[in-house]
Amino acid sequence: MLPKPSKGLVISLIIVLSIFTAMVATGGSFSASLESDADIYSASKDQPSYEASQPIKEESLSEFYERTVRSFDTNQGSADVLPVLMYHHLLPAADNIYPEEPAVLNLEIFEQQMAYLEDQGFTTLTLKEAELFLRGELEIPRNSILITFDDGYASEAVYAADVLRRYDLKAASFLITSQIEDETEDFHPHELSYLSWEQIQENRDVFEYAHHSHDMHHLEENKSLLVVCCEDTLREDLRASLSLLESPYFAYPYGHKDCDVIQTLKDKDYRMAFSTREEMARPGEDLFRVGRFGITYHVSFERFQSIVHGYQ
Repeated sequence: MLPKPSKGLVISLIIVLSIFTAMVATGGSFSASLESDADIYSASKDQPSYEASQPIKEESLSEFYERTVRSFDTNQGSADVLPVLMYHHLLPAADNIYPEEPAVLNLEIFEQQMAYLEDQGFTTLTLKEAELFLRGELEIPRNSILITFDDGYASEAVYAADVLRRYDLKAASFLITSQIEDETEDFHPHELSYLSWEQIQENRDVFEYAHHSHDMHHLEENKSLLVVCCEDTLREDLRASLSLLESPYFAYPYGHKDCDVIQTLKDKDYRMAFSTREEMARPGEDLFRVGRFGITYHVSFERFQSIVHGYQ
């Protein structure tokens, strides 16, 4: 789990981001060893009970996006695959003292990529639209894409939101709901900080928000707590997360999952969940194993172009 900084925790940042370095140690892939459902882990763990304290009070974000499904013009061709991009943390190059950490991407690279999407006429989908496409219930234009962010870092509000507005693009953010701040803190580029409820509300025009667990973003012996904990603990974590944020969409911490986790998500009325396996999303495939491409410093601009145009 990423620590909540109160001081200049540069050392902690290095330790935390080393987790992501390990995840991309082979070929820059974010794919995790537990992506295979052949590896199923279960163990009884005592975990604390979570109490929701700051639910969103206005129209729920899920309701907002549920009612905004568009009817697309596909006269120029419709898509048969959907590239899903995965980002984490953005920093300007001048402030990025961790240029080779995969979880941190230079802001200038992100802006170049978003400018390319706008120039090429890409349509960014909402999670609901992506779900309907994957169910075979919605036609989408040929150049369609889903942009996602994991963890809910404050850099989404400080940097990403303005870039998305500039190029008229949308994104989905998967939040660790226990890390959401009650008040907006000053942003310091060399400290990790998380979105506040105020920032979430302010950026609803470009971001929609979904779940990355309440407090399961931990590793135990290189296995996500999501697959190590007992079922009751997982259900309690999901209950806490859902009490704070309504959404039927989920991203697995570290990409780890198993059949038991997937069944529990279905029991809690989730409709779609995202892994870190680098593959195109296609209609008719398992909605609880949707692949995503991690966009890190490993990814050249030419590779980015190949991904977004569906060539993989």
